[in-house]
Amino acid sequence: MKNGGDKMSMPSAEDMRSWYKSWHEMLVKGFENGAVSSTTSFDHVVVCGMGGSGVVGDFLRVLLDGRVHIDVVKGSVLPKSIPRNSGMLAISYSGETLETILCTKQAIEQGIRVSAITRRNSTLHRIVEENGGAVAFVTEGYLPRTALAEMLGAALGLLGESKEEILRASSILKERIQGIDSIASELAGHLMGGLPVIAACGSYGVVAERWRSELSENAKMPAIVEVYPEAAHNAIVGWESPLSCEFRYLILRGQHGRDNVCPLVYGLLEEIYGDRGEYRVLDLSEVTEVSFLAGLLYPALLAGLVSVEIAVRRGVNPARTVNIEKYKLNVISKLKHKII
Repeated sequence: MKNGGDKMSMPSAEDMRSWYKSWHEMLVKGFENGAVSSTTSFDHVVVCGMGGSGVVGDFLRVLLDGRVHIDVVKGSVLPKSIPRNSGMLAISYSGETLETILCTKQAIEQGIRVSAITRRNSTLHRIVEENGGAVAFVTEGYLPRTALAEMLGAALGLLGESKEEILRASSILKERIQGIDSIASELAGHLMGGLPVIAACGSYGVVAERWRSELSENAKMPAIVEVYPEAAHNAIVGWESPLSCEFRYLILRGQHGRDNVCPLVYGLLEEIYGDRGEYRVLDLSEVTEVSFLAGLLYPALLAGLVSVEIAVRRGVNPARTVNIEKYKLNVISKLKHKII
């Protein structure tokens, strides 16, 4: 059940599972909300956001590669090198994220046109609207990390992308919900056996990073992420003589178009990881062949469900994030009243 505004009661694990499983609907709804406020197209877009909101920028950078240059800023300082004819997309589910608000103010001061994805009547909404920017509103009551599909859909709508791909990806996600619980359960059991190592190549690196953040926030587990081919020049050497620890490997395998390196990497990883512990391969090729968007969102959806399942098995609250609360109390609260 969704709850309103900042007074949202702590959702249950079942609430979170339900939200992840509704991504096919969230994606379309978000796109339609964004398309209504669609802004002028830009060749260069800066996406500013943090955490579960900022990850939207990472997905956009991969999805729009070759069509729109996407810079992602995850912090409070906007680079001065941003071209003045760029557009900026500020994303904050709550609309109160200090780093994103500061980034937005700097963009406005630099004469950059800003659009936003945020909560209605929030600070970010007010700032962007007062400066003539377009705003796509989120559905309130979710945890931001569970609303990735809606915020990504809204971003694609704001940037004027085609609805055809959105509907195709939504259809695939809906189909994949069937039987997804058993897949999530098996992967949860596998990763709980040791320290998770999530490996991906090329574009799927953004998904591997999403797995790390979901395991951290929901399951309260650290995880190692290796993104190839870069990791083949450094991190891969660490498996020659690792410290004594139980590792559980997950390889995200997909299609790579003209990339001739990544297809060869997977076999090597199975050999190296297999010598050090148990591994699983999540092959996304079939999904990606039909829709690249679905090929990225489906494993991200699985990451959410797997991490919630691990949290339940470990007896921890997947919704509560104590250390983030400490960060907001000890760092953000000391700055916010001076700035906003």
